[in-house]
Formats: sequence, C-alpha cells, structure tokens
Amino acid sequence: MGESQISTVGGFLRELRTRKGLTQEMVADIVGVRTSNISSWEVGKTAFSPSRKSKIVQGYQMTKEEIREFSVLMDISGHKQRVQEGRGRPSARKSVYYPQGAEALYSLLSLPKSEREKVIRAAIAYDSASDQNGEAK
Repeated sequence: MGESQISTVGGFLRELRTRKGLTQEMVADIVGVRTSNISSWEVGKTAFSPSRKSKIVQGYQMTKEEIREFSVLMDISGHKQRVQEGRGRPSARKSVYYPQGAEALYSLLSLPKSEREKVIRAAIAYDSASDQNGEAK
C-alpha cells in the first residue's frame, strides 16, 4: 500500500477502535499480533497483510456497514499501490473505480473525512442496489 493509503485505512481503524472504546491491546489479542503492530497500522507506518482482514474485522468488532467501508478503503488502497507500481488499471469489480483513471480515487482521499464518508456511503449504496438488481459490475 502507498503511504497515504495506509494512513487512510489506518486512520479508519484508529477512529473505529477509539469510538468503540477498545484498546490496542484488546484488538491485538484478537488479531493475534503484538500491540506495536496495531499501532504501526493505525499511524500508517506499516501495512497489514490482506490475509489478516477477517481477524482485523473481528478485532475491531466491525458492523456490516463498517466492513463494507473498510473493504472499499482497502480496494482504493490496493488500486493506488498498483498505479504507483505502474501496473494499475481500474477494476471492473467495484463501481467506485472510474475508467478515467485514478484521479477520482486521489480526489476522494483529499476530501475532508465527512465528505469522503458521504461519497463512500453513496458508492456502497449504489453497489448494493446493483447487487439487488442483478446488474453486472
């Protein structure tokens, strides 16, 4: 993950943990890592392995909506990394990717948190509506 993207995912995790009254130690015990790993993820110092996603979801006690938002942020993060490495193309899997390129994703990340959340929620709603209508993505 690119540094600014790690920070975005990490910021989401930190905000979620503090809002739920969880300590880094509590999350670390459930995820099966050291507290220093949780701290590093939350401040954007290091990235976690995508294979830990399900344990992270459990550790941070995420609701369905939080899981979807987390997944969108992870998708955006992975996409930016691929673009930075010169191998990125918008994915057809998620409706939040635009054929115009990664500029829309970078713009999303530059928005204030409240505005970014509105855009992500709208994308999730659109994605859910597409799933229910059986539309291809």
